[in-house]
Amino acid sequence: VAAIDHADRRSIWSIERNKASNYGVSISVSAPGGGDPVWAQQESDRVYDILSTMSDDSAIGEGSPHLKVSDGYYRLAGTSMACPHVAGVAALLLSFNPEWGNRGVMQQIKDTAEDIDEHQEPRYRGLLGTGRIDAYEALTRQPPPPDVQMESFSVDDSAGPLCQCK
Repeated sequence: VAAIDHADRRSIWSIERNKASNYGVSISVSAPGGGDPVWAQQESDRVYDILSTMSDDSAIGEGSPHLKVSDGYYRLAGTSMACPHVAGVAALLLSFNPEWGNRGVMQQIKDTAEDIDEHQEPRYRGLLGTGRIDAYEALTRQPPPPDVQMESFSVDDSAGPLCQCK
């Protein structure tokens, strides 16, 4: 999962420290992960714009009190913020379609993602998966029928078992 900002661009959290979202052919989809190139250029805390829960006595909680919104709530950013968005859509899909299994759910998420390549620098186009996840589309769009459908089958075992299993 790649992280994207509020304008569907690859997330950048710090220019100076070269902190930005992953990208590449192994990425399946993208999801909100905070960040913004202007804010990153300014090394602003505004790049941390995803609200998340976290223990106040965690390393980040103790080390970054300026990101605290209230007890147990922090403004954060990163692929660690993007992945739960995808997991949430997967959970919704599986709850409505338990027969799909993991592969079916993953395929539906990828097939219904919104293409965001037009918002990327040319060097990142095609490297942020199939696009930004879209929970509404994933839940409402009918998946394509499988390539092969089995209408019926029969087994003729009149010759006896194929092997002697012990």
